[in-house]
Amino acid sequence: MEFPDLGQHCSHEECHRLDFLPVKCDLCANVYCLDHYSYSSHKCPNAHHLDNQVPICPLCNQPVPITRGQLPDIRVGQHIDQDCESDPAIKKRKQIYRNKCSVKGCKQKELMQLLCTECQQNYCLKHRHPADHSCEPAANSRPQTSKSGSAAMKRFEQMKSNVTQRVVQMTNQMKPSAQPVMTTASNGTDFRVPNDYSEDEALARALQQSMIDEQNHSSGSAVNTTQYDRDLAKAIEESQRNAVKNRDKCHIS
Repeated sequence: MEFPDLGQHCSHEECHRLDFLPVKCDLCANVYCLDHYSYSSHKCPNAHHLDNQVPICPLCNQPVPITRGQLPDIRVGQHIDQDCESDPAIKKRKQIYRNKCSVKGCKQKELMQLLCTECQQNYCLKHRHPADHSCEPAANSRPQTSKSGSAAMKRFEQMKSNVTQRVVQMTNQMKPSAQPVMTTASNGTDFRVPNDYSEDEALARALQQSMIDEQNHSSGSAVNTTQYDRDLAKAIEESQRNAVKNRDKCHIS
């Protein structure tokens, strides 16, 4: 006994099996067998309509418009940060956006400070350029040196000037003569410059003595003149002895 009108064939392209209890898809209206009735099994072209749901804001309980393919969590977060009218959202926006624009009549607030380099005032993104807020450079816009910095620079310039004057004075006193040149340092100590010293050696000696005097003056410690004279005399004697040896070696016998 045959029943030719009983059952329907599956609409799946690779199946077409006769099923006596077929299932009709509520989205594409096609008939499928037990193996292909689910949306994923027959790749229903209208399955995306089921996922297109409007999310609800958890704070204000209002629907949040969303476009196809956009993540609901991201869109709800943007709604809370910008458009939500609930008390928690408004309070949160007030705590974050504190930088008010300085332009008269503008109520825009920004998350970060946008200071103008000319007038040192805060502005929004719309008025951040000098031409957009009629910028007037502030009188104190240039950075000024602190009092301690100015005092340090003044002391440095004075010390450099004193050292230069002493070097020039000692250099002028170092002229060739029959006797070693006597030079007086700033602390009252006399030291001799031998005649066999070249101009560069004499200048270096004068500069060294000036630096020693400056260090002693700044530290406030007195110089032991007796020991200093002994060391200086010993150094001069050794220098003269070496100069005599060098001249003897240069003589032709």
